[in-house]
Amino acid sequence: MLAGETAQSYGPLVSIFRCFMLIGILQSGHFAQRDGAPLRDYSTLYAEMLSGYGFTFKTWSVVDMEFPDSVNDADGWLISGSKHGTYDDLPFI
Repeated sequence: MLAGETAQSYGPLVSIFRCFMLIGILQSGHFAQRDGAPLRDYSTLYAEMLSGYGFTFKTWSVVDMEFPDSVNDADGWLISGSKHGTYDDLPFI
């Protein structure tokens, strides 16, 4: 949705996606663990941010060399943040 729009702006179309849309999360990094902080990761963060819209989520930890078999494994894709950069010599990049 665009800024200022609501789910009601799209009517029944949003209702269809709320029931059937699988979001694939490509996790390309891990949160730094801090003393006393709860253990979290990007997939949990994004699932919590998008909760209430009826999406389901599946995570592939590409930073740990876990990849989807096909672009069709999910209906939409979200790529997480990462401390790694384009020029880092890492196999998943």
